Amino acid sequence: MVKVFTSKEQDKPFKDWLTQHPHGFYLNRRGQGEVMLHKVKCWHHGSGEGFNSTTNFKVGWGNREELEEWAKKEKFKVAPCSHCKP
Repeated sequence: MVKVFTSKEQDKPFKDWLTQHPHGFYLNRRGQGEVMLHKVKCWHHGSGEGFNSTTNFKVGWGNREELEEWAKKEKFKVAPCSHCKP
């Protein structure tokens, strides 16, 4: 099931989701109509004291193909992360 995190208040639930889905994938909004695909282990979601990882919306899913299909239905252009290479 797709899990959408859309606000700063959802930072902890997003981080909890990452921990609970170590082999999953997430999308991070890059701009209007664009998202970047990451592996859960990718450092691009950010870290550190005071850092809020859900300033831009995130969408998590355990299955890459289904997550990309969701993005396509929502009319997002998906770019793979060049760091984690999902």
